Amino acid sequence: MILQSLSLRNFRSYQQGSFEFFPESNIIFGDNGKGKTNTLSAIMWCLFGKDIYDTKQFVISPIIN
Repeated sequence: MILQSLSLRNFRSYQQGSFEFFPESNIIFGDNGKGKTNTLSAIMWCLFGKDIYDTKQFVISPIIN
């Protein structure tokens, strides 16, 4: 699975936001308090149905093609 884009509306610190991703690699950077962790939380929630703070019972296993 390749995540190509993400659109957020009323998610944590985002009233509205959209992101485009590259298949090779992506870097999320910015000043403190600008939403980097909230972006990662949204990605985790979309892909795995879990928040990044709910990791005690959460295991990520690699998928081998």
